[in-house]
Amino acid sequence: MIYLYYIFIILVGAISWKPLIPEHGGLVLTSVKACLLVITIILILIRGIKVNFIMIYSIFGMCVLTLFLILQIARKDSVEYANTGDILRSYSAYLLLLLSMLVRLKKEELLNILKIIQVMPSISVIVGLIFSITTSWSFIKFEFTGVPRLQGSNPPAHLAEICFVAIITSLAILDFYHINKVILDRGKRAKLYIFLFINSLIILLTFTRIEILGVIIIFIFFLIRKLYYAFLKDNFSYLLVSILSLGIIPLLFCLKIFIQLLIKRSTNNSGGFNTSGRAAAWKYFMEKANEHRFFGRGMGASESLYPYNPYQEFVAPHNEYIRSFLEVGVVGLIIMFIFFLVYIKWILKQSFKKNVISNIFVICTIISISIVSYYDNLFVTVHFSIPFILANLCFINYVRLKCHFEDSD
Repeated sequence: MIYLYYIFIILVGAISWKPLIPEHGGLVLTSVKACLLVITIILILIRGIKVNFIMIYSIFGMCVLTLFLILQIARKDSVEYANTGDILRSYSAYLLLLLSMLVRLKKEELLNILKIIQVMPSISVIVGLIFSITTSWSFIKFEFTGVPRLQGSNPPAHLAEICFVAIITSLAILDFYHINKVILDRGKRAKLYIFLFINSLIILLTFTRIEILGVIIIFIFFLIRKLYYAFLKDNFSYLLVSILSLGIIPLLFCLKIFIQLLIKRSTNNSGGFNTSGRAAAWKYFMEKANEHRFFGRGMGASESLYPYNPYQEFVAPHNEYIRSFLEVGVVGLIIMFIFFLVYIKWILKQSFKKNVISNIFVICTIISISIVSYYDNLFVTVHFSIPFILANLCFINYVRLKCHFEDSD
């Protein structure tokens, strides 16, 4: 069953079905997500649930989610454009995320999932290359600005979201080894840095500005820490410094080309900042959200509005805060804010107690995700939400396993 779980994680999180089945890609993805939901429930039933903070937290979240579902179906006829199908699909997606937190993993399964998260971007790129050869799908997207963007089997923004989580995961593992003073053998360290390099290269080639910024924020923390410890211990690698010195000219040349292309993507014809149509979409979705401020228009509302949306390249508002306001209103936003604060507090507490990852790393990650969420809908996109929840699942299970071993002592 666990291997089936791995397979469906990849099928949902790393592969887009639209290039393969253009007319029915969305329907196939919904069916695959439904299969993953069933497998998750079976795993939970087989392995059981232990009463702890995460169990109470997840069940409380599911209860609130179900209350909103009942409320939204009850008022569907009084909310213009509300669609029962979109509400139910959105409900099942959130349910999957909450249920996933209850899956109990063994140590080797935890490590396997961490590897899967890190290899997801490469899977998307390889499958995209196969699609490019066998279908009309293009491996590279040339957008209206003329900038070529790597998209693998997913649109560039979705591929960047997978990379975003994969890079956070690699850095979290390195942070874990650092605070636990674990000395890795060359093979394991090389694999980690290879994953990090490949995923960093992929995210750069997608030219997805905000995800690149999000990654840079976390990288800056690592760079500052690395320099601090190097100065503190006088532990400089003179060979590495020599290699970097020799390679600085071609590196600067590549960096110049990348920055030129990024600027080209980020400016419009009049020289102003190009939001790729986001500003107009934000205005439209905010107007629709303000019509039902208290409880929102219902989960999946942005999809229900899609046929009437004058900016049809936007299935969602490309802003997680506007989308939440649109779907669940002020009441839902307050509940979600409290919900996230409680979870963040638990993560910070457990990280400190169990030496999982440093609290500074957690805070940098929260800041990074919060900024990216202003420009993209991360938590309703499976390419971010599935690997991100899996990374959290690994954190939860590490804490559980460590508590178990401590209790047995």
